[in-house]
Amino acid sequence: MPWDGPEFASRHNRSLDKGEAKSAARQASAMVKAGVPDGIAIATANKRINKLRKRGMISDRAHAKSLAGKYGGEDSEPIDASSR
Repeated sequence: MPWDGPEFASRHNRSLDKGEAKSAARQASAMVKAGVPDGIAIATANKRINKLRKRGMISDRAHAKSLAGKYGGEDSEPIDASSR
């Protein structure tokens, strides 16, 4: 069964914020599409989110956008490699 973020959060893990729920739903839906049973897909997606939280690798969208500007992104100027 394909899920979207809010549905996944409301049914399977109420502690997820919007971005986490979207990521978990995407992963679980892809696993189900590949033939994995629903329960295993849900558990795996929740476990992955918990691991990312513990590692501090989950950030909100605003923080991610600020990092894109700092470390390069769509609107950044290309790096001039000739000066290296």
